[in-house]
Amino acid sequence: MEDARINTTEEWKYMQQVCEQLCFGIYELRCLADNGEQVLRYFIVIKDENGLIWKWTRLAQYADTRTGVVSSITRSNYKKLRYVTQMLNYFFCGPDTPHRIHRFSQITYEKITDYFEHYAKIPSERTGRYRTQLQVSECILTCTQFVDNLLKDGIKLAVKKKELWKKEEKLERQGGQIRSFQKKVATIPNFHVTCFSEEKQPIFRDIPNKVLQRMFQLAFRYMPYLVMPMALGAFAGLRPGECCQVQQEFVGGFQCQYVAGRLHAVTFDLTRNRQLRSDGVSTKSIEWYRKQN
Repeated sequence: MEDARINTTEEWKYMQQVCEQLCFGIYELRCLADNGEQVLRYFIVIKDENGLIWKWTRLAQYADTRTGVVSSITRSNYKKLRYVTQMLNYFFCGPDTPHRIHRFSQITYEKITDYFEHYAKIPSERTGRYRTQLQVSECILTCTQFVDNLLKDGIKLAVKKKELWKKEEKLERQGGQIRSFQKKVATIPNFHVTCFSEEKQPIFRDIPNKVLQRMFQLAFRYMPYLVMPMALGAFAGLRPGECCQVQQEFVGGFQCQYVAGRLHAVTFDLTRNRQLRSDGVSTKSIEWYRKQN
């Protein structure tokens, strides 16, 4: 019996060490719809430092903010789940500090406010830069809606719904030649945080013509299949994943318009994100669905 107690104690210590290494993460599931479109579904899971999933959760359904009765099958909520998992890791998986909690019932209005202040003033681990005001606003709205959905489902929290939201009056300009303003009441998150105003680093876009011509010459010689994506990226402004949707002939990613036997215009059809590879590997997705001339 003594050996059994020792083994049990050792196992308990081992489980405690393992639990300290667990964190919330996002699992991606790729599916193929009947019309050939690629469908992505995301789930919030508990995993260890090696990426091994220990438990599946239903928390992803509380991050959904759909209000209508119909939505697109290709609609992605990855960004919202990323905001939610960052907040959950801050509460449950962070160091042993005052904001650390062990159950949802310990979430208070003050703890949520402290997290938003932390998010706004700590540089991103991925980019090393401070978040912009738009990113902070999206995080606050998504996490507030997540907590609200938990309350709607009957999960006990130490925060009330009336603490999460507030009414705010704003003037909305009406169209037409005679401009008028109409007063409307909007429901917004009841939080106010300050963030650092760091401007985004400009993207280097200007390439000298000699360099561009040399790049095309090398592509023609060594990698001819890259010429079309390079041309679409350089002259049509398409992203790499969008170029893959266009260059496949069987997909029908573009339409040509001829006038008097001459090419007049080319329209790129980027309204559907199709699965192009038979092995299921993603070719990246379309940034925003559109038809571009």
